[in-house]
Amino acid sequence: MKEKKQLIEEMVKVLVNAFKIDIPEERNTGFFDVVPGAWYEKYIAAGVDTGAVKGISEEYFGVGEYVTRQDMVLLAYRFAKLAGIKFTNCEQTDIFIDKAAISSYADEAISYVAGHELIKGMDNGCFEPKQGSTRAQTAVLIYRLINFANGGQS
Repeated sequence: MKEKKQLIEEMVKVLVNAFKIDIPEERNTGFFDVVPGAWYEKYIAAGVDTGAVKGISEEYFGVGEYVTRQDMVLLAYRFAKLAGIKFTNCEQTDIFIDKAAISSYADEAISYVAGHELIKGMDNGCFEPKQGSTRAQTAVLIYRLINFANGGQS
């Protein structure tokens, strides 16, 4: 069975729920592709209100787009920091053969999350930052972050 890729709006919903982010009463996200009243609107609005969620541009969120592995880590990292999770100085991306392929905007998040061993590369030793993340990868990362926040190991 082929693994399901993670849609951005689905991931934001999971993060908002996992980190218990308040849903705002007024929900103007500012994105043209976020349909008022759609099931995902309140979650995107909550993420935007916290500053953890940005769009693919100032006008578009990216509804219906798949989340790349680097964006999966970046979003989870931002929500984890909002929840008070402290990441110490244990940056590490040199464990990934393809570290040069990681976009600069996601480098810090991947470094800290990898440094705490909350993410691992693929079987080939690469991180594959531009590949679509799967629902399973997202779930594992969020589980590890919450466990880490509660004093557990990854």
